[in-house]
Amino acid sequence: LHDKIVTLHFMTSQFILLFTSAFLISFILTPSVIWLSRRFAVMDDPGRDHPAILHQSPIPRAGGVAMFIAFVVISLTFLPHSGLLYAILIGSGIIVIAGVIDDLYDISPYIRLFIIWPVAILVVISQGLTFYMTNPFGEGLLYFDFLQISLPIPWLPILLIPAHLIIVVWIIWVINMVKLSKGASQLHGMAFFAFITISS
Repeated sequence: LHDKIVTLHFMTSQFILLFTSAFLISFILTPSVIWLSRRFAVMDDPGRDHPAILHQSPIPRAGGVAMFIAFVVISLTFLPHSGLLYAILIGSGIIVIAGVIDDLYDISPYIRLFIIWPVAILVVISQGLTFYMTNPFGEGLLYFDFLQISLPIPWLPILLIPAHLIIVVWIIWVINMVKLSKGASQLHGMAFFAFITISS
């Protein structure tokens, strides 16, 4: 029992350190991101015909950049460095950069859906990310690599079916869920509880 209490205390302290560090970095960078958004006209026009428009005056649209930088800094500082970590950061970076460009030039949703997002996801999959779940009918884990297809691609030699397809669909669904929730007052709460769930 003593060992479990010590472990729980250590994990709680580590969680508070990571959460506080990420919050402070985001908080410090946000004013600069707001200034840059105004400087380069990355603004959300309230006159735009979109159901998520709730504001009455133009507001900066690149706020996610500060959070992404905090995510990168915390990940590289506190997590073990690996190919998978770098791939996650690169894939996330592609999505964030595409989001900023979309705010500026309104990229076609078909280009985002069929080119940009799949490329970002393939970067992560290439480093060994797969899909599995706990067995609801017994012990152990359930893997979804029923079919393994060899590909003539050096950085993605094996395609796991349906595991990789599930990952592609799931990530694209999450991206769209967050994107369609822009402007919703509950979005920050959704992100917070998602973070709590993942970190636990």
